[in-house]
Amino acid sequence: MTEYTKGQLIKSIRVSRGLRISDVADNLSISTISKFENGQSDISLENFSQLLKNLKVDPAEFCELLSDLRESQLPITDISNDSFEDRISRLSLEQDVEALRSYQLQLERQYTKTNAPFYKLRAIVVESTIIKIQHPHSFLSKPDAEFVKAYLLQQDTWYRLEYMVYNHCVPFIQTTIFEQLYPRLLLIHFSSKKHQNQQDLFSEALYKTASSLYHRHNYADAVTALDRLNEQHLPEAYFLIRLQSNLLKKLCQFKILGSRFAEEDLNSLLKATSKISPAIGQKWRTAFNTTLEMNIEEP
Repeated sequence: MTEYTKGQLIKSIRVSRGLRISDVADNLSISTISKFENGQSDISLENFSQLLKNLKVDPAEFCELLSDLRESQLPITDISNDSFEDRISRLSLEQDVEALRSYQLQLERQYTKTNAPFYKLRAIVVESTIIKIQHPHSFLSKPDAEFVKAYLLQQDTWYRLEYMVYNHCVPFIQTTIFEQLYPRLLLIHFSSKKHQNQQDLFSEALYKTASSLYHRHNYADAVTALDRLNEQHLPEAYFLIRLQSNLLKKLCQFKILGSRFAEEDLNSLLKATSKISPAIGQKWRTAFNTTLEMNIEEP
């Protein structure tokens, strides 16, 4: 299938708005625009920008539309990281293990066919999602965990793919391997200047790390990771993570100190979390109730 071109999208927008080529041509000839729309030639960036302006289309919006159109032509194994995460998140919420297994098999086949790590990493992320649904206290197989470790340790820079693999897999990786990956995350991040997108991904990775440390009963290091997270000054879009990080920190402190929380403060956090997501709020309330009950029962 031929890739959808910029010219085709320009033509589609122009026609949908009832405009003739002459209506948007300005200094360009009708012939030049016609050839561009039909994929027979290209135009300069300056002229392309003028076309967008005449069509009243924002460049960012155009790029997003073109990306979506091109992605719709891709096989399911090659979709963007954003679409991949959306897909497995939806299947996870639906707890559709059969669909996840089918998708994982397609990715494994592509890996066998191409030997490209990209497909194997995605297959392992899908496996992590299945474990989360079926056996949340289990680990990835040793070969899969070693594959993730080898890949992440050899990367000098982490982009969306690397952070995605870390975030999905770290809760299900054996402790000895996890202890090698967490320092790598910190080294990668603090050794170079990051764009905001990578800053956000790092913040998410820190929260996943703290959560994983908590479940490994390493409460002091979990608090340290959460303190690092608070230093990142999360944007408003990460309000839920901020709330959950505060709740997780309280759980860790309770485990360390064995003292009760200020009930009013705790209920305020739980109430705010429940307003955003009742399911997540209930999960945290259950976690606190279980922890408090365990403490009361201890001699």
